[in-house]
Amino acid sequence: MQGDLFVGPNNGAGKINSGGTVANPQNLSIGAGTETANLQLGRAGQLVDFNTLLRMNGNGMIMNNAASLTAANGFGIVLNPVGWGNGPSYDFYFNGMVLRYCDATGWF
Repeated sequence: MQGDLFVGPNNGAGKINSGGTVANPQNLSIGAGTETANLQLGRAGQLVDFNTLLRMNGNGMIMNNAASLTAANGFGIVLNPVGWGNGPSYDFYFNGMVLRYCDATGWF
């Protein structure tokens, strides 16, 4: 059977669509275009396992339940394309502030 898979009551949670028209392996796109605003995998206390290469196309990752990296309890990492004077850097946030960063010249 081929076709789209809709999730949730009245398709409220969005559409899962591999983007293919034939029964061949395709990339699975969830929320492509304007179909889904946010995608949540798992829930509190559960695991989401990635058994292959994990790629993130955003430039930051929040590693706790903070609303943002700059929130009072923000903890995570962000790619800073401007950097701190030596080109792009990875900025490490703790409690909403940059605690350390790493660029082409090393750790600071």
